[in-house]
Amino acid sequence: MYYLICQDWWNTSKNHAGIKYLCLYLEQNYPTEFKSVVITKKRTKLSNSFIVNKFRNFKFKLHQWKISNAAASKLISQLSSDDKVILMEYFDVNVNQYIIAKKIRKKYPNILIYAMSHLVPLKIDQTFPDKLFFKWQRVVDVIITLGSSLTDYYKSRGVSDKKLMTTFHYVDDFYLKHEIIKHKNFTVIAMGNQMRDVNLLSEIVKSNPDVNFIICQGVNDLSKMFTMKNVELVPFVSENELLDLMKSADVSLNVMYDTIGSNVIVTSLGMGLAMLCSDVGSIRDYCDENNTIFCKTLDDFNSAIQFLKSNPDKLMLLRHSSKEKALNYTIEKFYNTIKML
Repeated sequence: MYYLICQDWWNTSKNHAGIKYLCLYLEQNYPTEFKSVVITKKRTKLSNSFIVNKFRNFKFKLHQWKISNAAASKLISQLSSDDKVILMEYFDVNVNQYIIAKKIRKKYPNILIYAMSHLVPLKIDQTFPDKLFFKWQRVVDVIITLGSSLTDYYKSRGVSDKKLMTTFHYVDDFYLKHEIIKHKNFTVIAMGNQMRDVNLLSEIVKSNPDVNFIICQGVNDLSKMFTMKNVELVPFVSENELLDLMKSADVSLNVMYDTIGSNVIVTSLGMGLAMLCSDVGSIRDYCDENNTIFCKTLDDFNSAIQFLKSNPDKLMLLRHSSKEKALNYTIEKFYNTIKML
């Protein structure tokens, strides 16, 4: 049996793009092979007070330690020595699945523990000095990444090739089943907040006043940055509402400092959107020249947008290629990869 340990993040709790959904899908469709352990993460609100935020952060970490410890104790009572454990969100101090790995390792020294990681190297560098990094990686057998750039990062920090495995973020049929819609008005959508270059995104919008932009700001307030008339600024919405927004768009604009495996990227592919992406991180694991125009500068993005706006036939070729590329990232493909462990 594979035990999948994941977090219940509030923003992806009920949708088809989060790690929780992946775990529950595998459990439901392969019940003799997979069992999910979902840990509820307490949501904290930021305050304007530094002292209040520090106290809330302490309370949050204490809460996380308690629930992780409880989950580990419950899991150990169910495990057999031939089971395998996959910690789905490792090397993240906000989740701290090290607690679970350490407790399992103490009880079952020889049980196989896999750790999936999908934060960008910058965030890992900021929170894992060498001593802590060594402690976390020592108690797991294999680190699974969702992108080759993260695999290379772990190699640079001394993790051996034998302890590393690269796979990819999944996309569900919830997105794949929709047909490509040809629109009268050319529209660009920008989604996601992880490692996004919002300042550059703002410059792109300003530089293309003849193009309709949908900017999904999530829980952030970007109203002061995006005052342009060609922008529809969207707050956090349900998955079905986001799906409708994606249906109304032609292009997925991804202006990023870095990326590993991204649900924004794979769902955009699944919906058949042409891709405009910063050429960073693991983006070329998911996108290629058949569906994507890779960009580095403001001029690159501006030229690509105007080119696609003026060339509807080329736009449709990229969109259909995205749809085809997305078939490489189905849950069934992820299942087959995990079964190789």
